[in-house]
Amino acid sequence: DNGNSGDNGNSGDSGSSDDDDDSDDDSDDDSDDDGGSGTSKIRGTVSEVGADGTITVAGQKIMTGAYTRFVGQFTDLAGLLNQTVLVKVRETDHGLAAVRVTVMTSQDAVSFKGKIKEIDGTTLEFGRLDVLTDGATTVTSDDGTALTLQDLMEGMHVEVSAIRLDNDWLATDLVVLYRQSNSDDGKARIEGEIEELTASSITVGGMEFAVSAQTQLQGFDRLEALTVGQEVTVEFVAAGDRLQALAIRLAGQSGSADQEVRVRGRIAGIMDSTFDVDGMVFTVTGSTSFLSGLPFDIGFEDLALEIEVEVLGVRRDDGSGGDYIETTQVRVKDGLGSPQDLEGTIQAVSNGSIDVGGTTIVLTPHTKLQGDRNQDAGSLAVGQDVRVSAVSDRHGALYALRVKVMKKHERDDVEIRGTISALSIDATGGTITIGDLTFLLHDNTQIVDKDGDFLYPMALKEGMRAHVEGFEENDIMIADEIRVNEKLSIPGRLIGPVSDRDATSITVAGTRFEVDGDTRLDADAADAQVNVRFRYRPDGTLYAERIRRTQHTDVRFSGTIEKADGGVITASGVTIDASIADIEDSDGGLRQFSELMPDQAIQVEASWRNAIIASRVMVQDLMVLSGSVMSRVGSESIEVACLTIALTDDTEIVASDGSSIDAADIPTDSFLEIVASVTNGTNQLSGANGTNQLSGANGTNQLTATQVTVLAAGGSLNTSVEPTDLPESFSLSQNYPNPFNPSTRIQFELPSGTADVRLEIFDVLGRRIRILTAGPRSGGQHEVTWDGRSDTGFEVPSAMYFYTLTVGGDRISRTMTLLR
Repeated sequence: DNGNSGDNGNSGDSGSSDDDDDSDDDSDDDSDDDGGSGTSKIRGTVSEVGADGTITVAGQKIMTGAYTRFVGQFTDLAGLLNQTVLVKVRETDHGLAAVRVTVMTSQDAVSFKGKIKEIDGTTLEFGRLDVLTDGATTVTSDDGTALTLQDLMEGMHVEVSAIRLDNDWLATDLVVLYRQSNSDDGKARIEGEIEELTASSITVGGMEFAVSAQTQLQGFDRLEALTVGQEVTVEFVAAGDRLQALAIRLAGQSGSADQEVRVRGRIAGIMDSTFDVDGMVFTVTGSTSFLSGLPFDIGFEDLALEIEVEVLGVRRDDGSGGDYIETTQVRVKDGLGSPQDLEGTIQAVSNGSIDVGGTTIVLTPHTKLQGDRNQDAGSLAVGQDVRVSAVSDRHGALYALRVKVMKKHERDDVEIRGTISALSIDATGGTITIGDLTFLLHDNTQIVDKDGDFLYPMALKEGMRAHVEGFEENDIMIADEIRVNEKLSIPGRLIGPVSDRDATSITVAGTRFEVDGDTRLDADAADAQVNVRFRYRPDGTLYAERIRRTQHTDVRFSGTIEKADGGVITASGVTIDASIADIEDSDGGLRQFSELMPDQAIQVEASWRNAIIASRVMVQDLMVLSGSVMSRVGSESIEVACLTIALTDDTEIVASDGSSIDAADIPTDSFLEIVASVTNGTNQLSGANGTNQLSGANGTNQLTATQVTVLAAGGSLNTSVEPTDLPESFSLSQNYPNPFNPSTRIQFELPSGTADVRLEIFDVLGRRIRILTAGPRSGGQHEVTWDGRSDTGFEVPSAMYFYTLTVGGDRISRTMTLLR
């Protein structure tokens, strides 16, 4: 909120983020008609402000009033004097009236052509920057036909003119050049006049298209029959660095005029045969298909308010001058079907179902069976104890998502709850100790969090509370299931005044931290202000890993949000009063407090007044990457995975044994995991003379390491664990490309015959992100592509990920890095 206000008490609409980013075309377009009814634009300096509410811009007197929308920073109408403004005006019987007055705090302007990658409310996302729109944004086709913002769709190629205010861009004019098809064939089309012709190419809309013998010519028999100035439609695809014409059609020739529509959002309304998503009404027909990740068929009657869907449709002519959207496909993304757990003894088994405790549960090909190796639906039998996760359809029938057979052994089963006191984990298993009992993890040990989601063994940490079920066999305790009841420890940093300290604790800015012999102390008792790197542990305590002296005199904090409510933030176990703070995103744009969400990383500037009072809260854009050190510039930066990462005094560097080290002590060629903050715009990976850069709207982004962990010293980390008893032909290749954006290919090779194969993606916390393939595969080489999305269809953030191939009970794991 810029605190703007217009004359006569009119709000400057400062609460709308749309208006905080503007940028216009070249100055010679400023007075062009924008396609609106009797409107034009004037840009210049306000030379006079009249007592009657008029302003004079570029020698023209313009009336303002309650109908005028003000955008930018100023206090009242008098504050516009000598300001550079862009004014949208409308001619009236009494003269020019200002529809919108934009105060230009910067002379920056941008004009470019690009494809709309995503439409998020009023924001258009392009590859190099995001552009906001508002009610004054002009939209036309390349032939001058007036369009509306609702006509814009993802995949459209447009020419954008925008003006910049503060840290954002606002589109003033959008010209639709051509539209990318929503189908997977990559086809697109453009309509316009022929600007240039050669024997092998045609230029339309400023773009040159290659013409070959495979190009379809519709309405004429040879390219020479065309002339410059004729109206044509070109259907084409991108082929490397050129555009290849697939078909050229003369204007007036037959072709589909139906417009494809694609939208994703939550259902806001439902009628007899229609539903509303993001203000668009979709009509359902008998040919509409409904898809979901559920094990049963769904239909229109399963839809409900607030369910998230992705909808495909076609805009049709209704025969009376209007149109409607005919729905072709509805894919449910979230909100339909809540799993429920049942536990009991199988009382009956029939074809495709089991009876547990008097409840019939349907088994499908998608039902996952857990228990003994090679477990399948045919091995389920009466008398077995099972735990079932199921979901019901609209008729109340239960469908099994997972069935776990509970093991019974000759010796008594073992069950224990408590804190993990010791761990020995590798990629193939390991041991876990709770109390005096040490359990062996085997191939079929199931590890889940408190919500029932599967975890990877390396997600387990000492100090976590867990519930272990297992059995004793040959004097060895074996874990069947580990259910984690606590969250992982959360790192953080706090700089502030010391108010109390003793042998076991230190209190900084009113926050108490435990210390012990493992705490690294780079400060002494005389230091009144210190910098504490800490961890918020599962038991609710804050443990100081390192304490050092600092030159900062204010309070500073960095950590991860747990809760943000009523102006108060709880992050990494620290409470912060942010009721008067400015909330900023990673590139300096203002946010509302209500936009703060759990798991966001933040930096805080504050003061200590019997509480931590924040003046500024900055939401960080974090990424995780890994790789070997390629080069190092003193203690200032390192190059990893072809990316240069800056090191600062605040960068925490941790050796493989968990101790803190300095940047100069990072071993040459060591393999690192780096958590880095990204500043200055939206990320995209682009090659630059063989070296990757993160490029954003305002140039190359800065990567600054917040934490560096040495995973292996003196050489790259071998994350592939190949059991010695596997055939030589059983292998998992490194993904390519790596790092990657937006997709990567994974190849694996199997021995002869048929094997049950499972290829999965996990994050660094061990949470399963995606199942890429599961089921029988024949021998030979296979390739699977990961599109960087989770099982639920959402894009996952930039980070390091594990991909694991399981064949029978054997497993191979490797790492890969996604950079968005």
